[in-house]
Amino acid sequence: MTHENTTSADSKKTWILAGGLLAVVAVVGYLSMESPPAGDDAAGTIVPAKRFRADGGGGAPLGDQSNVASQGDASSVAGAASAASQASQASQASQASQASQASQASQASQASQASQASQASQASQASQASQASQASQASQASQASQASQASQASQASQASQASQASQASQASQASQASQASQASQASQASQASQASQASQASQASQASQASQASQASQASQASQASQASQASQASN
Repeated sequence: MTHENTTSADSKKTWILAGGLLAVVAVVGYLSMESPPAGDDAAGTIVPAKRFRADGGGGAPLGDQSNVASQGDASSVAGAASAASQASQASQASQASQASQASQASQASQASQASQASQASQASQASQASQASQASQASQASQASQASQASQASQASQASQASQASQASQASQASQASQASQASQASQASQASQASQASQASQASQASQASQASQASQASQASQASQASQASQASN
């Protein structure tokens, strides 16, 4: 946009300068056509000019007409100089206007660039804020995942400890049951041994009593035999 404004300003400036030069050339040409030729360039015979005189031979002379021509030339030169000055002023005003427009265009371009830079900065800051938010969310998600994994690991450890405690309790109960069974079996064996010993003692007592009874029977038979023998001897 700035390049197009600069090109347009240069084109306008060129046209204004060309118009000013054409105006100066036209003024110079006009003056050269209206000015009388110099004395060296004059051709023919120079005679005194006839003067107009009123009737009666009176009246003041009209004077030299060359002053009138000089005044006309001076007026033409002054008009040309004024036109050239006005053209120069117009050119300067146009250049000032073009410079002002170029300055305004430059300021507008700088303002647009500043606005774009501000928008780009804001977009960059928004992007950085979004990335920071995403990083924070990812960090929070990672921490939540780690906390969940730690909780699951703690629960698994507690479940393992509970399982081990249950297994230890069951093993203790099984050991106690085994010991109780062994104690019961030992008690039953002791009772059986005692019953066997009691049976053997009873049988020994019964055998002793039978032996004593047999011995008593034999002693009674021997006594009766002795008595019978004595009686037989006495009878004889």
